[in-house]
Amino acid sequence: MKVNFIDLKQRFIEEKKDLLKSITKTLKSGNLVLTPEVEAFESKVSKYVGSKYCVSLNSGTDALMMALWSLGIKK
Repeated sequence: MKVNFIDLKQRFIEEKKDLLKSITKTLKSGNLVLTPEVEAFESKVSKYVGSKYCVSLNSGTDALMMALWSLGIKK
């Protein structure tokens, strides 16, 4: 039995205009990191979870590595 957790096709149909606008704006700027959008995202996440800081990363793997390093866990 197939269970869809999120209907990605429907979400894309509903959000296509906003998604393409954001993608176009980002790519036109030539920057993918250290942008006002990233800073706003990090600020909203830190407020939502009640933390003083938030660092967004490019992948879950990098997030796990940073967590391990912050705990002093090495290879």
